[in-house]
Amino acid sequence: MALSISRKVKILYESLWLYRNAGHPDFEIVTQNWTKKTLLSRYVYSFLLLFKKLMQMRRIDEHKLNSSMILYVNSGNTISALDFLSDQGMFFSQISSTKTLGVADKNKATLGYQYSLLSIIQLPFAFFYYVTLNPKFALMYPDFFIENWGKLEWNIEYLKKQTNLRKVVFSNDHNVQNRLFLHACKLSNIHTSYIQHASVSQYFPPLNFDLSFLYGEVDYEKYKKIGGEMNKVELVGIPSFDPYKIHRKIIEKVKTIGLSINLIDDSRIIEDLALYLAKDLNIELIIRPHPRDMRVINFHKSNISYSNANEENSYSYLKKLDMHIAGDSSIHLESGLINVPSFYYKMSLDGLNDYYGFVQNDMIEQVTEKDYFLDLITKVNKGEYQSCYIRCKGFCASVDIEWEGKVGNRIKEILKNANTVNL
Repeated sequence: MALSISRKVKILYESLWLYRNAGHPDFEIVTQNWTKKTLLSRYVYSFLLLFKKLMQMRRIDEHKLNSSMILYVNSGNTISALDFLSDQGMFFSQISSTKTLGVADKNKATLGYQYSLLSIIQLPFAFFYYVTLNPKFALMYPDFFIENWGKLEWNIEYLKKQTNLRKVVFSNDHNVQNRLFLHACKLSNIHTSYIQHASVSQYFPPLNFDLSFLYGEVDYEKYKKIGGEMNKVELVGIPSFDPYKIHRKIIEKVKTIGLSINLIDDSRIIEDLALYLAKDLNIELIIRPHPRDMRVINFHKSNISYSNANEENSYSYLKKLDMHIAGDSSIHLESGLINVPSFYYKMSLDGLNDYYGFVQNDMIEQVTEKDYFLDLITKVNKGEYQSCYIRCKGFCASVDIEWEGKVGNRIKEILKNANTVNL
């Protein structure tokens, strides 16, 4: 399959959909996790990255997969989202560290990536064409191109050798590496499915899979507004919630509150709210930082404990709570599903507000003054939030219907009958 330089560049440019929002003010802080802070450091990094890749140039691996279906993963979250399918296919990643992903070697295949000779020869011409597509973005973030150029070709050549492979299941639709592998699958006539693993934002790319399993109507409407190609879609609910439906709580009295914090949340606001809840309201408080949050957060108070997101899954954490507080995080949905009242309290200093639309769609309430939490505790104690899980219906199609708690089985059945070519 011979692709022109311009076609490969356009595919890479499309795969960088979310990254192209790097200049958007809502993404100002998030971008720091994707690239270097200054333009000079990005160019220095790009040259070092190019030199390293030139030194690692080699041919495509001959390794063949045994499975007819692979589960494409690149993080602990995507593994958790697809774990219910582990008996149907094998986990596959382009991250070489088994320890990083937490997947047993016997059920995992990895694809290392280096530049091929062809991608090296084409690189200067490709970058020139890439700049013409969006000069400001291309010249501001050259590292995005250098890091990802050649991966499409590498993926296509690798997939040619996988004669047994018929289906690939994804659980992340916006990561550039996932997008490039998706395009390689489509060019190789391999059926692609997507299983949503977290709430959706307006900045996500179009849903270009042959078959997509979404949580609910709200996310489906978001994708419709995003536009682009959208094939068969099934609104099924959240498979990771299946084993926790039996643990759905009935809150009698607020004794323990959970405070989930994100990378973008400001340390001073976190401290102010945490000390108010633990000291002024004398509530047992469990603080749960984002799994990639490396800040040292320790208040040394007897009624404050911590949940390690890398060791304890969100539902196990939420089961301990009688009330939950977070900023812009999809954990609000998980909290509601397990019937723990959750409230939105903005803790970041950026322009984001109700990023996932939970407040807008009346799933949760926004609190703007921390003193109001005292009134909310009183309301929860009076039983005013006993059925808050019902408010999650728009975000989780399985709420209160016959297949709630059996979403994974429903997905398996639909996947089993899915065609191995475009639907």
